[in-house]
Amino acid sequence: MARLVEEGHYPLEIAAAALKLARADEKQRQVASLSEVQDTGGALSLSKRPRRYPQKAGAGERDGKSQRFSDRDRETVSHEPGMVRLSLSLGRLHGIRPNDVVGTIAFHADIPGHTIGKIFIQDKFTLVDVPEKFVSQVLAKNGNYRIRQYPVSVKPA
Repeated sequence: MARLVEEGHYPLEIAAAALKLARADEKQRQVASLSEVQDTGGALSLSKRPRRYPQKAGAGERDGKSQRFSDRDRETVSHEPGMVRLSLSLGRLHGIRPNDVVGTIAFHADIPGHTIGKIFIQDKFTLVDVPEKFVSQVLAKNGNYRIRQYPVSVKPA
C-alpha cells in the first residue's frame, strides 16, 4: 500500500479498490460509491448524506414552542391523510410492542398489516392509525381482541 501511495494514489481509493476485489464474487450487493468528506465545524460527515439529528439543543423549536405534536394532539388527531386514530386499552405497562398491535388488529379484523399506520404506545393505552376504509372492520371485531393474555378494547381516539 505504501508503494501505491508513493505513486500518487489516495489511500481511500486503494482501500475501496481492495474492498471491491475482495467482494468480487458477491453479486447481490454493490460497493457504494465514495463521496468527498467535508469538515462541518468539528464533526466530519459524508457529503450528500442528510443529517439525522439536530446539532444544537433546542433545535426544532420556534418561539419557545416545539414543532412536534403535543400529547393532546397525538391522542385525537392522525397526521396521516386517510387515517383514523384508534385507542387500545393496553400500553407499555402491559408489555405491548408495535408488532403485537399490528398482528392483533390485522388478524382479528382481517386487514393487511402493512396498511396500519403510526403506533404510539403510552404507559396505559396505545394509539394506532388505521385507514378510514378499515375502521368499521376493526371496530366491528371489538371484544375479540387479545394481546397475550390480556383482552383489548378498541375505540376511536
